[in-house]
Amino acid sequence: MNIFGICAAIICAAIIAIIIKQYKPEMSVMITLCVTAGALLVIMPFVDEIFFFIKKISAVVEENGAVKPLIKALGTAFVAELSYDICYDCGEAAMAKKIELAGKIAIIIISLPLANEFLRIISGLLK
Repeated sequence: MNIFGICAAIICAAIIAIIIKQYKPEMSVMITLCVTAGALLVIMPFVDEIFFFIKKISAVVEENGAVKPLIKALGTAFVAELSYDICYDCGEAAMAKKIELAGKIAIIIISLPLANEFLRIISGLLK
């Protein structure tokens, strides 16, 4: 993955979006959405390597059960951040904050079983 090429293309698109925003703000939003989608399409093949590594780790620590909630929380964080950034770039800061809050609440809910297990282990050690 050529991170420098991806960053350069996105920076160029951002500059173009800023210039176009002065004349046609609605087109600037469309450029932002298209560049975001394009960047995701370029990055997606490399995500497969990450999932392969996570599956390998989860096979090793399968009896623990902590990997699944961690993966869910990580995915939730990525989706929430991407949605937040898109809303914020579109000038919808209030909606972006609601997405951020929803993402945080979802991550807390996902992590509750881990916290419960942690408390069970700690109470077992204190006995």
